[in-house]
Amino acid sequence: MIVTTRNGSKYMVKVRFIHTPMFKESVDEYGRNHIIYWTEHSTRAAITRITNAKLEAEITVTGISRCHYKDKFDKNFGKKLAYQNAINKMESLNLISADDRIDLLSFNLDTATYTAPQVKTCEDEAKI
Repeated sequence: MIVTTRNGSKYMVKVRFIHTPMFKESVDEYGRNHIIYWTEHSTRAAITRITNAKLEAEITVTGISRCHYKDKFDKNFGKKLAYQNAINKMESLNLISADDRIDLLSFNLDTATYTAPQVKTCEDEAKI
C-alpha cells in the first residue's frame, strides 16, 4: 500500500499477520503430564519512506499489536492498532511531521493507494 502525503512524501505500508503455535507442559502432583496448546496472534505494520535518492537511507518503522489469549482475534482491529503504533513510533523518533502524521492516520488500510487531499489554507478561504 502506498500513501502520498500533502507535501509529496511517499510511504509504503505493509501489514503482516503472525500466528505462533505455543504449548506449555507441566506435571501435576500425581505425576500426570499436562500439555496445553494455544495460538498467539500478533499483527505487524511496517512503514517505509520511499525516496529516489540513492544516498539517503530508508528507515522502516514497525508497529506491533498482540492479541491476548482470552480475546477473540480481530484482523481489522489488530491491523489498525499496529499501524497506529508504527505512526506513534515514527513521530516520537521525529521521522515525520505533524502534517504527515495527520495524512497517515487518515489512510484507510483497506485500499491499495492513497493520496491525501489538499486542504485549503486560511488565505485561500479568505479570497473566496
